[in-house]
Amino acid sequence: MTTGTSGSSAQTTGAVEPYCGDGHLDDGEECDDDIGEHKLCTPDCTIAVCGDGYIYMDSEDPTEREECDDGDENTNDGVCTEDCKLRALAVFVTSKAYPGNLVIKDPQEQSGLRGADEICRGLAADALLPQSELFMAWLSDGDDSPATRFVPAENGAAVRPYALLDGTLIAADWSELVDGVIESRINLTELWLVNNGEGDNVTVNFEEVWTNTSPHGESLGPGQSCEEWESASADDAGRFGATGDDGPDIPEGEGDKIGALWSLGSHTCSTPRRLYCFEQPGVGEYASVFGALLCRHVMMVR
Repeated sequence: MTTGTSGSSAQTTGAVEPYCGDGHLDDGEECDDDIGEHKLCTPDCTIAVCGDGYIYMDSEDPTEREECDDGDENTNDGVCTEDCKLRALAVFVTSKAYPGNLVIKDPQEQSGLRGADEICRGLAADALLPQSELFMAWLSDGDDSPATRFVPAENGAAVRPYALLDGTLIAADWSELVDGVIESRINLTELWLVNNGEGDNVTVNFEEVWTNTSPHGESLGPGQSCEEWESASADDAGRFGATGDDGPDIPEGEGDKIGALWSLGSHTCSTPRRLYCFEQPGVGEYASVFGALLCRHVMMVR
């Protein structure tokens, strides 16, 4: 089998030497019909298998479809798992609580949002979560919010689900994360893996969490962000959510979901509250998002 015509015999007789894509099953081929990068028959005339570098999607059985395939780079710690499924982006609520002056956690002490991101990344690193440097806080000030700070699929990131550390689904993708309801409470801390799901401060219900963010990922304005997350004063207010509130605004037929109160409430800035932390997806086809976050850091988007 070749990929073209060659040889004196072929030139003398006018016969075309067999090649992948000629529509005939030749020696060394597993298939040669309906070829494509997402087909059962790959451009190499082999039957699609996880790990061959081609994303097999053309199956009537959804369980047989691949979501990704990075070939030899498939790993359960990476974007594409060993069974060719997109690894869910990790989500957790912090095991510790913090007053509203989150800016003190920013190494440059200039941005409360960056300070919150540093908290998420530090806790993720301590818990040995993969790609801990990619975590960001679900938090808004008067200008920026998850809708402007996070990396949704529309910006070239791979479409991936969001899930707690035990695999519980939070949202199937970015659009569902910000549609007003989520699939489950965000009530597992980063300690879930460290402590094998057991012990104190692993599952936290009815704990308040700083957000100043609507369930649609948008800022609730400058007046409810503890003075841009620089104040721990009882005279200032900040918006928060709660890990155990289902909320009263569940759409009809979706009674098993979690409504707006996971990210919506208001109180004084002196009371310590937790943070929601979200891993960010890669930009481009399964690429690291670290470079993109570095650019956002420079542009003061975070």
